[in-house]
Amino acid sequence: MRDDLFELAGDIGIKKFFLAGHSMGGKTAISFSLKWPEMLNGLLIADISPFTTENTQNSIHSQHSKILNAVLSLDLRKVNDRKDAESLLLLKIPSEKERGLILKNLERTSDNSFAWKLNAQSLSKNLKKIMMGVERPSDFNSQITGFPIIFLKGGDSEYIPKNDYKDVLKVFPAAEIIEIPGAGHWIQADKPEE
Repeated sequence: MRDDLFELAGDIGIKKFFLAGHSMGGKTAISFSLKWPEMLNGLLIADISPFTTENTQNSIHSQHSKILNAVLSLDLRKVNDRKDAESLLLLKIPSEKERGLILKNLERTSDNSFAWKLNAQSLSKNLKKIMMGVERPSDFNSQITGFPIIFLKGGDSEYIPKNDYKDVLKVFPAAEIIEIPGAGHWIQADKPEE
């Protein structure tokens, strides 16, 4: 995805830009910033650590696996409208907010049926790789500086553990870590104004 982003920037002629990413998009943005920092004039990473964090990885992996399994188990042939999809997902995902975010990935096709925009099968198959992070600073040889960097953390989220802050600042020494109290991983849905 990092390389796709680089290719897209080249195709549309953007030489320097502000890059923002949430969750897996944040991992993509981090990876991009490590390879092509000269192309960025700013970076915002929303609620994801750059590193593989063993103590939280299992619970986060389990949470994503549950969501992807719910998406994969949904028989879209039985879905006539979004309410049908929501009713079927309700059995596996009790949170209305999470269901709403997941359903944003459901689209009506030209033959009036439904399909997922995301490739849940590929995400599920590669979840372990997706959860991996960059090397910790003890093995890291360079720092990313020269433009504003913000790490936005949901106050109720485990995706950027507080014990990662020190290492985040070693890799991104000018980074500002901003915590949004009362927000979980889906900061934009939990606290949109903040």
